[in-house]
Amino acid sequence: MRTFTLLALTLLLCSCKQAPKDQSIEIESATTLSTSEVSFKWLMGCWERTNEAEGKATFEFWEPVDETEYSGFGFTLQNGDTIWQERMQLKKDQGIWALHIKAPEDPEPVVFRMTHSDSLGFTCENPEIAFPQKIKYWKSENGIQAAVSDSTAVIPFEFSPWKDQN
Repeated sequence: MRTFTLLALTLLLCSCKQAPKDQSIEIESATTLSTSEVSFKWLMGCWERTNEAEGKATFEFWEPVDETEYSGFGFTLQNGDTIWQERMQLKKDQGIWALHIKAPEDPEPVVFRMTHSDSLGFTCENPEIAFPQKIKYWKSENGIQAAVSDSTAVIPFEFSPWKDQN
């Protein structure tokens, strides 16, 4: 039943509509508070991790909610079972963008304030937690990449558009 529910959710998320081509949003850097126009439309869509461990499959889905919020969902499957999942939100609150991450076991989302953004990607940080303290997303030639890190370790994520969207 859990696999069926997950597949239904996957199909629903993949049917998400893309942001209009001319839509862009303003992002204020939390460190400089300078404003520059940056679009997150490169992040929108259904993504499959290409550098996942053997026997696992990881996916992320992103869609716009409005001009100040984007919603994401990520999960990992192993042998047809969900072994990890999280909900993500990119939200602009009081002029500052932040990435909110919530796993099912978390009572509240963990918030990472955006410290850098441009047309190629963004970086969000929360030095108050052990790991990760930094989350970075950026466009790549074949899709998107991400990295979660602290001062001693980095975990890279490479994503390509999910081809099994039928």
